[in-house]
Amino acid sequence: MKKLGIIGGIGWPSTLDYYRVVCEASHQYHRRQGHPEPLPTPEIAIESLNMSVTVNSRGDKTPGSWQAWDEYFKQALQRLEASGAQRVVIASVTPHNRLAQLQKMTRLPIVSVFASVGKYCNEQGVSNLLLLGTLPTMQSAVFSRQLASFGVNVSVPQPGHHQKAVTALIDQLYRGETAGAADQLCDLVQRVVPAQQLGETHVLLGCTELSTAFAQAKKASRFSQSGIEFVNLAHIHASDAFTHCVYRE
Repeated sequence: MKKLGIIGGIGWPSTLDYYRVVCEASHQYHRRQGHPEPLPTPEIAIESLNMSVTVNSRGDKTPGSWQAWDEYFKQALQRLEASGAQRVVIASVTPHNRLAQLQKMTRLPIVSVFASVGKYCNEQGVSNLLLLGTLPTMQSAVFSRQLASFGVNVSVPQPGHHQKAVTALIDQLYRGETAGAADQLCDLVQRVVPAQQLGETHVLLGCTELSTAFAQAKKASRFSQSGIEFVNLAHIHASDAFTHCVYRE
């Protein structure tokens, strides 16, 4: 198996989930192969970044404004290269808005969250997603454009109150405060999506922290609650990271 590098800490609860899902996926794969105990897991190096630095160094449309942010991630990628990692997964969605720039900073293939989710949606017959995530994720056209190449339509809550409610909940989950979060998310979705459209719309938990609100998300890439179909991006992305360790050249 190829050694996996994880860029985490942004935030730490989802980093724990990525590590767990990769190891569980490895156990499941090797158990099916008839491997004797103890079951293997890939070697993993984790670069846990300072979330305060990553958030406060985000740029905007001003030329050169992303220089400090890019340099911080470049250093993390270089440390993973030095550790012997052969693949990289970023345990956060927001940095994928600059995936093209990040990939230029390293010779290591970075597992794209867009490709992971797009392939999963095609396999599962999912064609309409409501994307919930950080403000940069919901307000950027990158996710919608990338998923369109897989034939998947992506919508987001209207700017204003609903988007602020999503980000407030994400801030709560960043602190590891999960009590009542699942009910809050379901209430929000029911306010955003008309009842007659719920049956044909899947809700993409497009910030890796959002999946920590749901107990069933620990074991599932897709689950239902309160009549809503949720797609668990973190589980899909982490599982795909393991397949890159096994199958990809």
